[in-house]
Amino acid sequence: MLELHPEILPKDGDPRFAVLPYDEFLQVLEVLRRLTGNGKEPDPRYGGFWDDLSVEEVARRQGVKPVTDLSQLAWPYGPEDWDGFEEAVEKWRNEHPTGHN
Repeated sequence: MLELHPEILPKDGDPRFAVLPYDEFLQVLEVLRRLTGNGKEPDPRYGGFWDDLSVEEVARRQGVKPVTDLSQLAWPYGPEDWDGFEEAVEKWRNEHPTGHN
């Protein structure tokens, strides 16, 4: 059984809003997700939308490390790997026009 501890907020003398502690709110979301079958399980590498993870925590979960050598960011292939790229983009743009000039 899910135990909730809402704070009821009145408006014009009548109860209008219920405020839940954040951990209880997350529990309600999880129960609703399971009951309705809506939504996918959050990827643990990224967390759910409401998890409010720090950049450091996301990096830790993904196993990424700071870049220490800028050459790690360079394109590791030669110009021959770009052969046909411009033609492919032009073809795609002609097949899927955006309507913008």
